[in-house]
Amino acid sequence: MSSVEDRDRWRSAAQEMGRADTGRHELPGAWRRVLRRVSLGAYRGLEPEAAWRHRVAVNRALAPMPDTGAGTVVVAQPKGGVGKSPVAVLVACGLEAYTRRTPVLWDCNENAGARWAVGRFDRTVEHLLGEPERGTVLTQVEAAAIDQDEQAYQVVAAPRRPRNLSDEEFAVVHSKLAQRFTQVVIDTGNTVTAANLVNAVARADVVVVPTDHATATMAPTLALFEVLEARWGRGAWSRRVVGVETGLVEDPDPEWREFFASSCAEVVEVPWDPHIAARGRLLWSRMAPGTREACLHLAGAVTDVYRSADDNNHDGGVR
Repeated sequence: MSSVEDRDRWRSAAQEMGRADTGRHELPGAWRRVLRRVSLGAYRGLEPEAAWRHRVAVNRALAPMPDTGAGTVVVAQPKGGVGKSPVAVLVACGLEAYTRRTPVLWDCNENAGARWAVGRFDRTVEHLLGEPERGTVLTQVEAAAIDQDEQAYQVVAAPRRPRNLSDEEFAVVHSKLAQRFTQVVIDTGNTVTAANLVNAVARADVVVVPTDHATATMAPTLALFEVLEARWGRGAWSRRVVGVETGLVEDPDPEWREFFASSCAEVVEVPWDPHIAARGRLLWSRMAPGTREACLHLAGAVTDVYRSADDNNHDGGVR
C-alpha cells in the first residue's frame, strides 16, 4: 500500500475515533505517536508535517553517540567545482548548531578553494606545527582556530601558500585538533593520490561526498570510491559515506544517480541558495531556511554513521 493510501486510511480512522470529541482529539500518547507517524503529521489536531519532520530530525541529530573520542569527517570529491568547500562549511555548521559535538573545519585543500574569511594576520595551520610559543597546546590550538560568523563555525586555515603536508605534519595537526575539538571536519583537495587527501581518508570516520551528477563528475567519484573501498573493505565502505546533492544538471543519468545513492549510507539534498551561489564568504546567518534544514539532516546523517559503525563493532563488524 502506498504512503498516500496509508495516510488516507489512518486519517479516516482518526476521524471516526474523534467523531464524539469536541475537535481536540485527546488521544492517549501512544495513539498520538502512531497517528503522527503513519499520517505524516496529517492527522487533525497534531503538529504540521514540516514541524514534525524537523523535530524528528533534531532528535536524530541529538541521539546518543558512541564514546570513542574525537571523530573525523572528511569532505572529498576529486572533481572541482561541485561545492566541496561549501559542503564542508555546512557539515561544520550542522554539527555545531544541531548536535552536542564541538567541530572545527580544517582547510586541507592544497588548491586554495576556501570560502571563509582569513585575515591577513590570522594564524594558519603552520602555527600548529612545532612547539607552542607560550602556554599549553590547547591554547595554541585555540589561537589557530579562526571564528566565522560569530562562532557559527571555526576554521583552521591552510598555509599562506597552500601545499600538501608531510605525513608527520598531518599527524601533528590532527592530533592537536583532536585534543581540543570533538569533531575535525577536513576540506580536501581534488587529487585522490595527494598526501593531504590520503592522510585525511586514513583517519576518517565519515566521508561526505558532494556531487552534481554531471557526466564529468562520474569518473572522479568512482576513483574516490575505489580509495574508500581500499580503506574500509568491500561491503563496509559505503556505510561510512554520506552523499550530498549540491545541484542537478539538466539531464542527469538516472542509472548513475541510482548507483551513487546505493553507494552511500544516505544522500542529503542541498537546495539552491543565493548566498552560496554568490561564491563569497559563507555565513550561517545568511543561509536560506532550506539550507539550514539541509544542514540539520546532514548532521543527522553524519552522526548516524557513527552510531551504525558502533553497532557493527559490537556485532564484530569492520571499523
